[in-house]
Amino acid sequence: MDQKGRLCIPVELRDMLPKKERREFTVMRGLDECLFLYPKREWERVQGSLNKLPWWKADTRRFARMLVPTAYEVKADAQGRIVIRQNLIDGAKLERDVIFLGLGDRIEIWNPAVYKRYITEGNVTFEQAAEKVMVPRE
Repeated sequence: MDQKGRLCIPVELRDMLPKKERREFTVMRGLDECLFLYPKREWERVQGSLNKLPWWKADTRRFARMLVPTAYEVKADAQGRIVIRQNLIDGAKLERDVIFLGLGDRIEIWNPAVYKRYITEGNVTFEQAAEKVMVPRE
């Protein structure tokens, strides 16, 4: 990240997207002290899912009020750079070096030290994590 808060989305991640989806993104607060970066079409899908949540529940309203106001649209320049707002930089503790993780419908942006702490905390091995989440569908 440069001094102006610009990040260059790695070309390998951009190339995974259809050409018409490589410039317009929505960036927002993520979970676990990272940022989420969604291609525009995927963010529209996520918004649709948010709109289907039970708004009469207090937890749903609180989550939406904590997430949605942090989201904003960004356009990548010719070099694939986007500008991250200072409040999101501070919230994710981003510094000069960052890690980009392509995770299906989104890209996560991490401070390397925060990511390392996240991966190693809780003393859970990769195999233990897999065992907990990789449940056969019926």
